[in-house]
Amino acid sequence: MKVTIKRILNREDEQVVIECTEITPEVKDIRAYALSKGTTLTGIVRESKLERFELQDVYYFEALDEKVFAYTKDNVYEIKGRLYEIEEAYTAYHFVRCSKSVVINLMLLGSISPALNGRFFAHMKNGEKLIISRQYAPVIKSIVMGMVRMKNRGLEIQFMLVFFIVTACVTILSGILGMVFMPDVRFGYEAFLSPPIFGFLSALSGVVTKSRKELSVGQMLFREFLQLLLIEAMVFGVNYVFGTTFEWELSVTLAIGIAIIFVVVYAVLWLNDQRSAMAFNAKLVEFQKNQEM
Repeated sequence: MKVTIKRILNREDEQVVIECTEITPEVKDIRAYALSKGTTLTGIVRESKLERFELQDVYYFEALDEKVFAYTKDNVYEIKGRLYEIEEAYTAYHFVRCSKSVVINLMLLGSISPALNGRFFAHMKNGEKLIISRQYAPVIKSIVMGMVRMKNRGLEIQFMLVFFIVTACVTILSGILGMVFMPDVRFGYEAFLSPPIFGFLSALSGVVTKSRKELSVGQMLFREFLQLLLIEAMVFGVNYVFGTTFEWELSVTLAIGIAIIFVVVYAVLWLNDQRSAMAFNAKLVEFQKNQEM
C-alpha cells in the first residue's frame, strides 16, 4: 500500500482520501481512525468553564449520578448526553463499554489482567485501572482479537469448570480422609454420588457473588468468603440430614479440606483468565498498530 502526504495551506481543506479496490474491514477501521482525529467535543471543566477537547485524547467516559464525564490525561470534563448515546456515537472510533457505567477507548488501553470471578482489570495508558465486567469482556475480546461475536456463555463455562474441579477434588479428599480416619469403613455404591452432588451445590453457590451493581474488589472478596461459608454449611448440613456425624478432628480436617478445594477452584479459574489476558494483550498491540497505520 502506498502512502502519499501532500502539504496544503488551509487547515479547513485537510482531508484523507482512501483509494482501494474493495471496502474491507481494515479500510473501514482506517476511515474510523481518521475521522476520530478530527472529532472535537465540548465539556465543562474548572468551575463551570467550557472547553473543547479532542475525542482521541479521551481515555474513557463514565456515568456518575446521572451525569457523564470524559477523562483525558490532564482533565475531567462533564459533557451532555447519556452513556448509551456516547457508546453508539463513538463505536466506530473504538470506544466500547466495559461495565455498566464506563465506556473505554481501546486505542488508549494498555493491557488487561484477571480480576476476580471472571472479571478483568483494564490498565489504561494513563495509569488508571478500571473494571471490565464479565458481561462485556467477550465483546471487547471479539473486537480486539477478531473473533466472531458469540453469545456470552461465560456463566455456563464457569459453572461446568467449578462442577468438575470440585467433583474431582472432593473425590480425592474423601479417599484421603477415609484412609486416615475410617480405614475399616466400607460404603455402598450410593457413596459415588456424593462428589458430584457437592460439585453441583458448590457451583450453584456461586449465585452469592452475582450482583446487578458493579462490585469493588473488596466487595467481591467478601462475597466469595460468604460463598465459602455457604459451601461449608451445605457439606456439613447434607451429612447431618443423612445421619452422618464426625468427630471434631475429622470435622476440622474436612473444613480445612473444603477451604483448600475452594482456593484451588478459584486459582484454576484465575489461571485460565490469565492465559486469556495474555493472548488478548498480544493482539491488542497488533490491533492498535493496525489502526494507527
